Amino acid sequence: MSEESPKYVTGDAIESLKTKIAFPEEFALLDQDWEFVVTDASRLDELMQAYVELELNVEEKFTLMMIIAESYNDLLSACVIDPEELEPLRQILIKDFVIHKEGIRYWADTLKDGDKPEEAFPIAFLMKDILESQTAKRINERLEQSPSASKKSIAELKGLLQSLSTQEQMRLPEVLSKLAVERLYPIMRELELEPALQEHLIWGYFREKMSGVLVISDELMAEILQQHRDSQRIVAESLILTAIKEEKISLEQLQAIRRFFERNELLNRKPFEKETLAFVCREKVRSGNALQQQEVEQLLEAEAFSTVLFALQENKVETAALKLIQPPAAGEKNRKRKQAVFDWAQRQAKHN
Repeated sequence: MSEESPKYVTGDAIESLKTKIAFPEEFALLDQDWEFVVTDASRLDELMQAYVELELNVEEKFTLMMIIAESYNDLLSACVIDPEELEPLRQILIKDFVIHKEGIRYWADTLKDGDKPEEAFPIAFLMKDILESQTAKRINERLEQSPSASKKSIAELKGLLQSLSTQEQMRLPEVLSKLAVERLYPIMRELELEPALQEHLIWGYFREKMSGVLVISDELMAEILQQHRDSQRIVAESLILTAIKEEKISLEQLQAIRRFFERNELLNRKPFEKETLAFVCREKVRSGNALQQQEVEQLLEAEAFSTVLFALQENKVETAALKLIQPPAAGEKNRKRKQAVFDWAQRQAKHN
């Protein structure tokens, strides 16, 4: 089947449908807007049955669906119905999406941002949902089927992406397959994606690569750093911070990261310094060494309480540093975590 959807109702389709379905005689000679005038919500079961059972060509199916959709809109405007009653219509539109995508888009485009249900055509909400879900499905199929980024495939993907709302575009990294995301990532600039979507896509692409590994490879870390160098996006720093917090890097990689940020701008220095300090201190404790007074002082100042608590639980805080850990004041920020750290410090002091 051709990927081209009919855009308009044709005279030939109208005349053919008149011979197959009984429409009111008073509209027989009507030339303009016939498909809207002959709508009848009381005949929906009959019209749906005709769509499924009659031998109809693409133009006839498109025209009959225009009548059916308008009839459903009249029904929804007049009364509240069970959403399940719309399911047969949804299934037909999904099955024959290629035929009806322009008709579906016609309704979906009547919705404006912030429209309340009472201000819009009620059928438009269903049409918008179908348009976005089926468009995302087709984006996924295009990316999986076409490993090369030809000018033609880029143009097709652009058209599909532009038909999605901003909200639906932002969901793409979650609904696309792993393979599709991998193929979308390198061409996102050519597709001229919105900056927010690019950030979301970068996050999804690298988080997938980081999942399921204890320590990320040097090659993957280099790719993340290259992304930061090329784009200066905060998402690249967030990925690096996440890798440090989740302890998916080695000390050697941390040294490489620090050297990188000596030469490149760090967009958010405070969290980076906190997480790198905490990581180094945790590694020191794991190697069997106790934290010294200066390190504990730095951790407390950085509010890295979980790392101080970890060292205390491992009995790896020098005795002289314990006096730095004071009980929190009433209503103080991070009171529960500070209290837990203080309690463990008191326990270690008694043990020592």
